Amino acid sequence: MDSQQLYCQTHVTSQPTDPDTGQHKEKCDSLGMAEWNEPALSTESSTSSMLPHAILCLQKRSYLTALNITESANILDKYGTVDTRKVRQVLREKAFENWSQKKHKGKGVLLYQQYTPANKWIRNHKGLSCSEWREAIKMNANVSAVRSVPGRSSGSNLCRRCDREVETLAHVLGACPHGELLRNTRHHTVRSILATALRNKGYSVYEEVHGISSEGSNRRIDINSFKPPSLEGYIIDPTVRFESHEHQPEEVHEEKRNIYEPFISFYKDKYHLESIGITGLMIGARGTIPRTASHVARLRDGRWTQTVTLWDPRIGKRSRGRPRRRRADLFSERVGSHWSSRARSREDWKKPKKTSEQRLKPVRQKQANNIQQCRM
Repeated sequence: MDSQQLYCQTHVTSQPTDPDTGQHKEKCDSLGMAEWNEPALSTESSTSSMLPHAILCLQKRSYLTALNITESANILDKYGTVDTRKVRQVLREKAFENWSQKKHKGKGVLLYQQYTPANKWIRNHKGLSCSEWREAIKMNANVSAVRSVPGRSSGSNLCRRCDREVETLAHVLGACPHGELLRNTRHHTVRSILATALRNKGYSVYEEVHGISSEGSNRRIDINSFKPPSLEGYIIDPTVRFESHEHQPEEVHEEKRNIYEPFISFYKDKYHLESIGITGLMIGARGTIPRTASHVARLRDGRWTQTVTLWDPRIGKRSRGRPRRRRADLFSERVGSHWSSRARSREDWKKPKKTSEQRLKPVRQKQANNIQQCRM
């Protein structure tokens, strides 16, 4: 099949009409692939004007073939031509699929697509220094500089802090005793965010409640909540885990349900409830939010975003040099130190920050008037 035949089969868009008979004629007839009933309608000028367009379309088809993209991938617009935006979307999906299939670098990356608003910091990294943003990107791809990565350590691959387990990113973020204080702070912060959000919705919330199981064992639950006058309660246990596979949130939920089921009868009697549901809420250690926890990020009480904006996770003695910037510092530069009060009003927030010269102008004018009155 030559180029003209391929063009005619793939790009029949407009069909000229015979003014005498009213019958439609295909574009391919003007290229010599068929004969018009009216030879006067087929001219050399029309053929020469359509050939460059046909060649361009054939080039696009060759590019799609090289990229292993077929027309069945829904990449054509309503006119039958290739839509480059849809092509880019198909390429992004193929690249993400190839990434998720990698044994080491693609570990747990399928959870990133369950709640995509949590990934906005990759493009807009305000509040993060260049080094922090770079290290976060490395953690997303599981290529951080830990000893388990081949070529990173010439000696032992055990953790350089505890010397107990292999130094993987999962060990550093979730198991190493050296970071236990930071992990506890992270867990308590997430629990406080959930508890505050539930209270703002009218729930009665109790945190770190002691309970006794039917077998006699003791345990504290993170959150026990119910909404009066309803007699249905909820046990919520947020857990921060390193992302490993797509079905991990369901496994965490099942794990927590098996742990807290023996305590249901105790909390029913304590709070006079008829039924209690159990929710094991997994939050990814690399910032992912699964579908089971995505409703928390959409709560409109502002507590989630406020805590992320104002919380400074650095604990202990600060290193030498200029202190690193926080996210709140960007707002202070934009609208001043009282940015949290101005943010409550949309009109005040949109107003530009006054410079020092603009702020001092009325003061200087008043001083000049006073001096002039004294001279008079």
